[in-house]
Amino acid sequence: MAGSSMKSIKLRIKSVQSTMQITHAMQLVATSKLRRSKERMEQSKSYAGIAGEAVKAVLSACKDEHIAFAQKREVKKRCYVIIAGERGLAGGYNNNIFKAVQAMDDGTPYCVLPIGRKAIEKYQHLGVELLNTEHAHVEGLPVGACFTLARMLAEGYEKGDFDELILVHTSFINMMSQEVVSDRLLPVEQPESKDPRLVSTVFDPNPEETLKSIIRRLPATLLPARYPPAATRWIPPPKMPAK
Repeated sequence: MAGSSMKSIKLRIKSVQSTMQITHAMQLVATSKLRRSKERMEQSKSYAGIAGEAVKAVLSACKDEHIAFAQKREVKKRCYVIIAGERGLAGGYNNNIFKAVQAMDDGTPYCVLPIGRKAIEKYQHLGVELLNTEHAHVEGLPVGACFTLARMLAEGYEKGDFDELILVHTSFINMMSQEVVSDRLLPVEQPESKDPRLVSTVFDPNPEETLKSIIRRLPATLLPARYPPAATRWIPPPKMPAK
């Protein structure tokens, strides 16, 4: 009996050691993916910031006060661009995003452009109008798809399909903390005062057409900066059985 018991303990120890090797490899892969995602977000943040400053600069030079993309109108329908994860195992990451959208719901009808499998599943279940369901894989979303979505959103706003466009995403703080924020993309905010350095600037084409061209690309410049890192979970190694 003692020999049999010792043999089973040794087999158990060998099995646990083998599992430890597998989980250690999984941790290394997850860490590498997270590091790459962090680098992508940090690199694209400056680009997104410059795009926003470009819009403000052109608005300062616009003489037409009734530009479609900058003119506020009664919000009869709202559109949310919601960027969530494509996998679970991320604690309250996805739920915090959905709660933020729910908190903004004031009874106004809305549609959703979901990016990430969890966002698609959530709003399909709720029966909300979805503009597109093709981008479940967030991590591999190509830049070309971003510009296609941007044109679709700009055209929808111009046609009056919705009166306000809001991007709901997470702001990366560090590996363990990501804050949910919402940005109103359309209509764009008019600057409180025109920049005198830009009033006399010559635009080709004129500032109004330049602004329209930028706005049709603006969501595409913002989306890459908001990619959430792949939802991963640290898997602790199993405990060794007591000898």
